Amino acid sequence: MKRLSSAVFALTFVLIGIQPLFTQVQGQLASTGTMQSARELNTQALLSNGKVLSIGGVDNNGNLLASSELYTSTSGKWTPTGSMSSARQVFPAVALSNKKVLVSGGLGASGTVLAAAELYDPTTGAWSSAGSLSGTLCSYRHAAPEWKGAGDRRLCGERLQQ
Repeated sequence: MKRLSSAVFALTFVLIGIQPLFTQVQGQLASTGTMQSARELNTQALLSNGKVLSIGGVDNNGNLLASSELYTSTSGKWTPTGSMSSARQVFPAVALSNKKVLVSGGLGASGTVLAAAELYDPTTGAWSSAGSLSGTLCSYRHAAPEWKGAGDRRLCGERLQQ
C-alpha cells in the first residue's frame, strides 16, 4: 500500500510540475490556415467534435456575410460549410447539448436589428430556422440564451417564437 501511494504521489507531482510549462506553451499564438473569407464582427462556437464554427460577420469590403466556416485544429485548415438565411454581424451563438448551434438576432443590412434565430446542424452542415424573438430590443447584444425547460428558449428575457 505504501508503494502505491508513493507512486500516486510521484505521478501527481510530475503532472503538477509539467502543467505550468504546458500552460505557457498553450498560451502562445501560432499561424494556421487561411479562412476562405476574411471576416470581422463575426461569432465563433466550439463544436462538440472539437471543430470551431466561425459564423457571419463583415468581409474586407464591408459586405455582410451569411456564410460560415469550420476550423479543424488537427489539419489547421478552414473549410466552408452551410450559410445562414440571414446575413448578420454582432450576434450571440451558443453550442447546445444536442450538438447544434443556435444564433439569434444581430445586425443585418443597413444596421437593421434582426429578430430571426437559426440553428446549425454539424452533421448536415445546414442551417434551419429556429423561430424569432418576440421583439428586437436586445436581440443584437451578445447574450447567452436561457433555457427554461423543454421548448422554452429565451434571449434577453424574450421567448423565442416558433
